[in-house]
Amino acid sequence: MKLVTLGPKGTFSHQASKKAHKNAEIVFADSIDAVFFRLGEKEIQEAVVPIQNNRSGFVEETVVNLMKYDFSIRGCLTEKITHFLAGKGKPEEAKSLLAHPHAFAQCKETLDALGVHCKVVETLSNGHSAMQLKLDQKGETIAIVSPLAAEIYKLPVLKEHIEDDPENATTFLIIGKEVKKATGNDCSAFLIFSDPLKAVENQIRALAKEKKCEVLKLENLLLQEGHTPLYFMEMTGHIFEEKVQEVIANLKQKFLLKHLGSYERPNHT
Repeated sequence: MKLVTLGPKGTFSHQASKKAHKNAEIVFADSIDAVFFRLGEKEIQEAVVPIQNNRSGFVEETVVNLMKYDFSIRGCLTEKITHFLAGKGKPEEAKSLLAHPHAFAQCKETLDALGVHCKVVETLSNGHSAMQLKLDQKGETIAIVSPLAAEIYKLPVLKEHIEDDPENATTFLIIGKEVKKATGNDCSAFLIFSDPLKAVENQIRALAKEKKCEVLKLENLLLQEGHTPLYFMEMTGHIFEEKVQEVIANLKQKFLLKHLGSYERPNHT
């Protein structure tokens, strides 16, 4: 098994990939766009990408690529977002802090309490923060990194669990090239293009209930201005089940939709 995810080593995507497939060979791409592009390569079977953070919402780059490519979601997993503060000196004496903007925002209150008020140098990911800290020779720099990055790059950890919100979590999708076989405890995911009206949600739930399918998740993606309004729906049942096919047929009479994949129902639902 060979899978691609967002790099470099030490990102939360890397961490999720290791949980998704413990023995997989993991290769890294520089962006989510590049992850989807590389999944098209013959030797790569699956990809792991972030889809939603429970505090900041859906990842637009992932949603856009789900619309663009005809790959299939084969599973999902949710990772608690845990940040470590790494470096050689005292946090309050550091001259610069390496941090991804999201990581910095998620740790700001704790950093203030630790007396960290130095210059913030933005990085592309926690993995990049760890890589750059590893090159620091003077010991005047600290960084926000993931636990995995601290382990991989053998960084001295000044403080564990510096995230302000211990419930902060991100859901990752496992994406492949074919629809996963039914397990008997499945759900199916769809993108639904529609006007952003509350009545739309009621219609969708009613159509699913009519065929004894339960809507597990139905959320407006709230993409940037200019995009067609989109809903992400997760519903019980596998795409090959007759009742799911009937729901799809009814939905297609009212909405434009795209099947994203069918997979074993995640624990959070």
